[in-house]
Amino acid sequence: MTVCKKSILLTRSIEENREISGIFENIGLIPVFCPLLEYKTLEFDCAALENYSDIILSSKRASCVVAPLLSDKTQNLWIVGKSSLQFFRSRKNKNIRIFEDFELLEKSIAGKDFKDFLYLSSNFISKEPPEGMRRIVVYETLYAKKIDEIFLKEMEPGVDYISLFSENCAKTFIELAKNYNLLEKLRNSYIIAISSKVAEIAKPYFNKVSYPKNKNLEGMVELIIEHEKNDS
Repeated sequence: MTVCKKSILLTRSIEENREISGIFENIGLIPVFCPLLEYKTLEFDCAALENYSDIILSSKRASCVVAPLLSDKTQNLWIVGKSSLQFFRSRKNKNIRIFEDFELLEKSIAGKDFKDFLYLSSNFISKEPPEGMRRIVVYETLYAKKIDEIFLKEMEPGVDYISLFSENCAKTFIELAKNYNLLEKLRNSYIIAISSKVAEIAKPYFNKVSYPKNKNLEGMVELIIEHEKNDS
């Protein structure tokens, strides 16, 4: 189904917004950018990667940073988000497990010896790794403290949909919307949250909030298509 002349606010980094905008254009939506975060890769002890049999990559960005540094040894890779697979297509060792979120990953490793695990992540994580597991922060997520004028102008007519991809993203967006007096204008925009936790953050401020069964970009797109079918 094609959605005609409706807009969606994309709230990831500017690079990620560009990357995913075509997916929404394919269903007829007009992407409007409001980048709420940027990434900064950090220096860390790369040699430590060789000391662990199991590597956990908590996000697509963590996979992007670490994939070129991993050898083709028999390390087990535990990855959050199937989009991270693109960084491991040439890897000879295919001992890779993919999980929708960290909670599902954590259930899968319950009872294992965590001294053999290394957890690689951002400075912001929704849940701490299990006790006894070493964590290394490989990149920083920097959240926006203001909205550039160019993006404010794009948002001025209002938007039909607003995408929120994380709890911190939702909190940042709401705080900025308050600061720029945007909440009243956007109150009737349809919030497409990636999960129930993100949706709960948005519910007090917006009249229409939903989240998909599948906690990923594809699920968010399917949710919009389903809503348009029911609304037509």
